[in-house]
Amino acid sequence: MSSSAADATGFANPGPMARLEEFVARDDALGQIVQRVADGETLHQIATSMEVPYGKLFEWIADDTNRMERYVRAKRLWAGSRADKVSVIADALDGEPTKGRVSAAKVQIDANLKLAKIWDRERYGDQVSIDGSLTHAP
Repeated sequence: MSSSAADATGFANPGPMARLEEFVARDDALGQIVQRVADGETLHQIATSMEVPYGKLFEWIADDTNRMERYVRAKRLWAGSRADKVSVIADALDGEPTKGRVSAAKVQIDANLKLAKIWDRERYGDQVSIDGSLTHAP
């Protein structure tokens, strides 16, 4: 392989940090990441597929307010897709649901709702309101 040829990940540089530096220098780097996250990939999966250090990739995102906001927005989009899956999972139980299928569906539904709640508390989190008055008894 010549020194200018790309490796299996599509990068010209062979080392993990060199690949990361090459990637983040691209104009569309963040766009690629947020699209993949919104589509359901984790940042860890993305880093693994690119053979770059996950921690350093996250650090690059977190070091810039705009990048972090776009990443969080992508996670919220993903959270919405997880919440949308709940009805698909429940609807798949049509017919004669067995105890095993119901149990499996419950685990999937709970996991999807918990993930949605974590990444978009405003839409999927528990709504808490406190109403009352305090009185002091003598």
